[in-house]
Amino acid sequence: MPTSAGELVDHLDRLATISAGSRQSGTGASDAARALGHLGRAVGELRRVGIDPRVGAEREKLASELADACSEIARRAPLHESTLCRTAAVTADAVALAGLQTTMAGRWALTTELLDVVTVLSDVVAAAPVGPEIDQRLDVVRECTVRLLRDAAQHPPEPRDFTALDRPIPHPGHSAGADLPAVVREATARLINSSEQRDARLTVAQVLARATAAEALARAAEAVGDSGGARPGHAGAGDSWHAVRTALRPFDDGSRRPHRRVDAGTAAALGLHAVLGHAGDPAAWNKPLADAVAASVQLLPVHARQLERTVNRWVADGSVVAHACDLPYRDGRSAAYLAGYSPAGLIRVLDPVDLKPVTGALQRASLLTVATADAATQQRASQEDFPRHLAAAHHATLARASPNDVSAAARRAYEQLHASPAKPTPHRTR
Repeated sequence: MPTSAGELVDHLDRLATISAGSRQSGTGASDAARALGHLGRAVGELRRVGIDPRVGAEREKLASELADACSEIARRAPLHESTLCRTAAVTADAVALAGLQTTMAGRWALTTELLDVVTVLSDVVAAAPVGPEIDQRLDVVRECTVRLLRDAAQHPPEPRDFTALDRPIPHPGHSAGADLPAVVREATARLINSSEQRDARLTVAQVLARATAAEALARAAEAVGDSGGARPGHAGAGDSWHAVRTALRPFDDGSRRPHRRVDAGTAAALGLHAVLGHAGDPAAWNKPLADAVAASVQLLPVHARQLERTVNRWVADGSVVAHACDLPYRDGRSAAYLAGYSPAGLIRVLDPVDLKPVTGALQRASLLTVATADAATQQRASQEDFPRHLAAAHHATLARASPNDVSAAARRAYEQLHASPAKPTPHRTR
């Protein structure tokens, strides 16, 4: 089963709270001190990438002082590492990686999420005799933590800033023999992570495979959620992802052919589609599978933004071609337009306007999937492994959007999905 930085932070917080409630020995305090050093490393990495747009901001100075003090405490503590230290090491790595994949506001949110754990761990260290040098640095940790928490109370991050905590970390092993809920969540995690890199280059076939898997997951979430179904003339989340596939139909880059090997993300997309296709009637699913689908669909709006980013990159790459008669008419390509579907009618797509049907379909799929994900959150947000930060961000997105925005997106997706094919021109050859 995949995990996330948020789950690791919560687990570390529980371990630290249990340790704080027990009588501390020297080895327990040393373990907490070493754990504090790892969290200081994470705070320092977030500060290095940037947590405040202002040059020389007090927030960044306090984060630097906190990171240095935590590192000094760990360096001066006896060399004893146990559960707290090992968990903190993994958590620090996950948080630092999440910080590289989010915005500056997101890194500030990650920093605030660590402060409560730092407070508990510093109390664990202080509960045992540790010496004056460590005591002095514990005072620095407490002061910096209090001032940063005060800053967070005055300038709280938005719900969307915490979503990096819910980005999945796939399990390094192979999950083919696992149960269905684990397979669904693992495949979704691999799907999201394969498209996470901002310089990722996806072909048309790879985007199609991912849209197909997203459609299957969105339809499953509509079945297990309380969305009530789409109104006549309106598309649901699953239909909106099908509209993405329809919008991609005119475009090609040579990847629309059988492949002997596929990348990890495409394999995950194909596996997710196959698993959901053979899972039977959603009404007969057990609770773990329904919960896994409800948790996984929270990630689909993130995936829509990833795919929109890679589609926009096709224009810069010049890697996609289409027949001019399938694109908006303009004077500069009249000859190609009149050539129809003959080879002379193929042109390279170099204008973002030509890809607007695809990017627009992805934006509508994102909004409609947010609505489906919010409906699927019912009674599940309190579960330990549920991506509650993403769920809160989706709820906030719907609160900001007017009902007309969602309805308009549903109508436009329906129109795009049921649009009649273009009539052939007199010179078009088949």
